Amino acid sequence: MAEIRTVAGSINYIAPMTERPRYYANDHSRDVLTLDPRLVAIQDVRSSPHPPSLACEGFQIVGHKSGVEDFNDPEQISKLALGEIERLMLDLSGADRVTVTPRAILRYGEQSPQAGKSDNSYPARFVHIDITDSTARQFVEASGIANQGRSIRRHAYYNVWRALSRPPQDIPLTVADARTVARRGF
Repeated sequence: MAEIRTVAGSINYIAPMTERPRYYANDHSRDVLTLDPRLVAIQDVRSSPHPPSLACEGFQIVGHKSGVEDFNDPEQISKLALGEIERLMLDLSGADRVTVTPRAILRYGEQSPQAGKSDNSYPARFVHIDITDSTARQFVEASGIANQGRSIRRHAYYNVWRALSRPPQDIPLTVADARTVARRGF
């Protein structure tokens, strides 16, 4: 049985604050954040004998070959990538319908010449969630599904991330096992 590679890494959490934290994806000089760095164990689940799944851990790593040759080309994104993501998520989730937001977001390391050139292109360097239960419901309402006479028993929101450069990345993506996160406060 392969051993899961584990490293210790410093991860920024938000420390208790008297004012509401604010994060500006395009201009960190405006951030109102008190960071609390913590040393945590990070597992490289790519070598796990029991890979994570959407249903159990809340994330999954899959190999996927895209037809997109230039992810900076909005035309290729709209013609190819969005349909690829829809088909991928239909296969992975077992859903009967997938709605893909029409805008891809590219993130770059701070050393990249592309950093900061497009909306929301800087990485967030602290533990956070991208969507709450409330904003997930807003996405469902905005998709128009409810107005099509369909009963919705369940909906899910997933981020789809793709590494566009060979490893190692200077700002790797780290995700938390959904089973380790308390639901309170969302």
